[in-house]
Amino acid sequence: MKKGLCTLLTALVLIMQGSLGGYAAAEETQGRNTLKGAALVVSDGIIIDFYLDIKDRSFTEFVLDGPNGKKTVALDSVSSLIKGEHAGLYRLSYPVTMQQIGENVSITLSDSGSSCTLYKADGQSAYENDCAATSVKKYIDTINADSSAKTALKALVNALCAYAEKNDSESFSKYKTAMESYSKAVSDGSTIESIEIKSTDGLGSNYSFSYGGMDFIAQFTVDQASGKENWKIIDSYRVRNEADMKVICQALIDLHPVHGKDMVSFRTAKDMADEWQLHNLAYDVLPEGRQKQRAKDVDLDPDDQGRTLSDFIKKITSGG
Repeated sequence: MKKGLCTLLTALVLIMQGSLGGYAAAEETQGRNTLKGAALVVSDGIIIDFYLDIKDRSFTEFVLDGPNGKKTVALDSVSSLIKGEHAGLYRLSYPVTMQQIGENVSITLSDSGSSCTLYKADGQSAYENDCAATSVKKYIDTINADSSAKTALKALVNALCAYAEKNDSESFSKYKTAMESYSKAVSDGSTIESIEIKSTDGLGSNYSFSYGGMDFIAQFTVDQASGKENWKIIDSYRVRNEADMKVICQALIDLHPVHGKDMVSFRTAKDMADEWQLHNLAYDVLPEGRQKQRAKDVDLDPDDQGRTLSDFIKKITSGG
């Protein structure tokens, strides 16, 4: 690697891909430690970031292992993130060089040398031998297979791969250009350009879509008495990027529009994304249990247009 050239680059965080080993929308993961996914930070080298939701603190340390040796991090020495789209999750990092993009990096939870159970993001299936592993190359393959990933992101990860293989000035120049292009492409905060909403019943009611390596269910209904439409997204709390919410909402209303509260105007993608964000905030502040379960799925209907955070919490806690 030409380290003098690489110092010109600013560290750039690539999007988190869903649970390593697969993800399926599922129930809440109460009491279980789950790996939500992995992301890359690229600059003069590469950092693999693991994101974990820690519910059970019966272990003492995180153990990361890879081409640069074993790294042990005491549980008590780290805290969960307090803001951003990964708020509440623990981030554990492992650096690799460009030449190590094909080598696996693993993470386990350990207590006095014994591994503790680590679950995939669905909270239902555990990793074999309690060990999750990925590599930069696997991340790149996942991005290339994701139809919703931004074109600029695919160009960047492929330029990174080419630079790692060739390690010359020409490939570095293309890599640097790709980084700059991707940085501009996500200046609005979005990680996707579009989303594919697929019908699962052929009846215009049940749909699915994939986002960030995760699968979601969306249900469209119309109240026969009032004519009010509703889009329900199951496990909507898992989406935290506001710009991406707008992309998803636009795709939904392109299929089936939803009236505004006055039943004359129609709701916009921005309007629905604003509601979605407030719904996520309600989910975050409510305690574990039935009320939190009620907040995990957003309903985008006419009646909820313009509600405040306190409105949503009152509605959920009162059973309305």
